[in-house]
Amino acid sequence: MKKIDIALQSFKKPELLLYTLLTLKKTSQDLIDNVWIQDDSDDDSAIKFYESGSFKEALFPWNIHVKKNSQRGGWWFTPVKGLYPAYLSPLKRLLFSLRAKYRGTGFSLKRENSRYQWAIDNTDKKYLMIIHDDIVFYQVVLCSSLDKLGSDQNLALVGALGQCCRCNY
Repeated sequence: MKKIDIALQSFKKPELLLYTLLTLKKTSQDLIDNVWIQDDSDDDSAIKFYESGSFKEALFPWNIHVKKNSQRGGWWFTPVKGLYPAYLSPLKRLLFSLRAKYRGTGFSLKRENSRYQWAIDNTDKKYLMIIHDDIVFYQVVLCSSLDKLGSDQNLALVGALGQCCRCNY
């Protein structure tokens, strides 16, 4: 079976992110090649934690890639510079941009600071699993997900899509 990559967004919870990855490793170690961690905080302690030998040793044989965003994307909607959806009217774009500026992001977000974009741009795998940093894996979920993706060429997503604070569960 071919391997996939994992993408995570980090924000001030490195121990929780490690626990998530350790539970994933326990259930799916041989299915994963690279882990892309994109940190969105202004605190360098998480980056130091992810780049430490003990963190990488705990997750061996996975390749760990870590990037600190140059601007905070946050959980709110921030227009990405040059990439404005057609449904976003000029007025809403202005309002979202002003709100983002007020929250410290700037009027627009650089593409490379957009959530998960770094992993999407750099993976060489056919599939990229995007997960939160606060999940506990109890069983292998990758095999069934890959089977579903492989059986339907039009399928781009397996599982629930949502935001943790707005889940439908």
